[in-house]
Amino acid sequence: MTDPSIVATRPVLPVLFSVRGWSEEVNPAYITFVDEIRDRGYEVVDIHIGPRGFEDLGQWSAAVADAVMAQARPDEPLHIMGYCLGGNLLMNALVRFEARGVRPEYVGLIDVRSNAPVDLLRKGLYSLLQVPWSKRVTSQLARLAPPVNEPFGAVLSSVLRRSVRSVIELPKRGWRSKKRRNPAIYDELAIAACWDFSSVTTPVNLYVCDSSLDRFAPGDPSLRTAPRFRGGFVVRRVAGNHENCIEAPNSAGLINAIIADRSVAMTGPVRMPETNPAALPTLFSVRGWTEEVNPAYVTFIDEMRTAGNHVIDIFPSHTGCATFGDWAQRVSDEILQQHDPAAPLDLVAYCLGGSLLTVVVRQLEDQQIDIGYLGLIDVRRDGPETRLAKGLDSLYQVPWSYRLRLQLLRLIPPDREAFGAVLSSVVHRSARSVRELPARGWRSRKRQNPLIHEQMLINFRWQFAATTTPVHSYNTVHSVFRRPDNDLSLGMSIRFRGGFAITEIGGTHENCIEPPHSAELIERIAADRHAVLAGVGVFQ
Repeated sequence: MTDPSIVATRPVLPVLFSVRGWSEEVNPAYITFVDEIRDRGYEVVDIHIGPRGFEDLGQWSAAVADAVMAQARPDEPLHIMGYCLGGNLLMNALVRFEARGVRPEYVGLIDVRSNAPVDLLRKGLYSLLQVPWSKRVTSQLARLAPPVNEPFGAVLSSVLRRSVRSVIELPKRGWRSKKRRNPAIYDELAIAACWDFSSVTTPVNLYVCDSSLDRFAPGDPSLRTAPRFRGGFVVRRVAGNHENCIEAPNSAGLINAIIADRSVAMTGPVRMPETNPAALPTLFSVRGWTEEVNPAYVTFIDEMRTAGNHVIDIFPSHTGCATFGDWAQRVSDEILQQHDPAAPLDLVAYCLGGSLLTVVVRQLEDQQIDIGYLGLIDVRRDGPETRLAKGLDSLYQVPWSYRLRLQLLRLIPPDREAFGAVLSSVVHRSARSVRELPARGWRSRKRQNPLIHEQMLINFRWQFAATTTPVHSYNTVHSVFRRPDNDLSLGMSIRFRGGFAITEIGGTHENCIEPPHSAELIERIAADRHAVLAGVGVFQ
């Protein structure tokens, strides 16, 4: 029976739907975990549908989505969570919800991970789970594509070693590793392993065990699920390992975090009362364009200073830099030269400066320098299909090896394209380039803008790596609608592994930093920085 004192003090929250992937026989601990939440006085509906009768994870998750909608209350927001395999089911169910126009207010995923392609290969899981060869090939291609960018030789070598090992182990393990199968969980694992996930735009809360991070995804707090979340995600570290994080005593802290995040989903992020901007740390603003190219951003910085913020403009010249990384190193050196190590490090950037700042952040992370606040204003990444259609790789003389790696992104999940569609677009672009050659000149030289060409050239050639610092993204709706994929993250989610929160801002890419839009943007940046400083930010 629930303690009356708990009922009197608990937050008023809607029903929580819990998607379960394993039967009670396989994982009784999760049943107990759900009962623990109920003992706190919260209503939880357990959703469990077995895998039998479904051909793939799409059908299975569609049945889960139908079961949730059948019991959801029309007058209440939808709160939903999943653990382990149930989390993977829930991720795919979110695609179904969004297609119906249903946007859950809270989504919690407990220690849900995506296996690294190299681990799937090394452990022989492709053979064990009878993954189709097309899926095996595309998952290994992911190792070649950004932001992983493994050398081709390393990938080929690992594939050959696994092939030889499989032949050697064949007498011991049997064809397709049948002797390794666990009948209690095999059907569920096989269905999940064969599925290509799509991205979602619903913000997600991830609850991650440190041991899972160390074992399965070193350096990736999202446990390799980040590319699926285009609407933002927050990472919470929880105690225990994958198996016992939902068991006492670890479960108490996890339940507290879930309740707190559900409450925030209901009421909105903490808004700090108006305080003196001068009390905030120095804000370092990284600028990518000269004042001649983009005077509006220089004016925006002055507007922030007028509002009482202490802002240092960082703009070292790119002249003499062979790569984008060299330019970023100049920025890093200048920031560290002017930063007081005793004070929090707050960073902000816009447009090309934001792309430059993501490289700077990676360099600072490699030096184990903590960043207090990181804000990116309408920073966009052109997808490989856009770069191809507009001929940008030719314009900026991108090496052919990197062009190929970029197009490989279109063949791997999430949102995998068919090989025929990718090949057709490449052929069409090639034919178009030949036709346009007389008008535009070799390498589109007639399209080159001398004021920005050198900066763009080293930018487009750079192979970006992912970062783990949480990001505050301030994106215009106009920029989202202009993208062919309507990506809320403006294509940047592939580079963020530590979480990001999206704030919609007014205006277009060009005038969001100009009055009247700039005033509200400056206030929002200041509010987010105050929250971070007070320890109540969205990622804290």
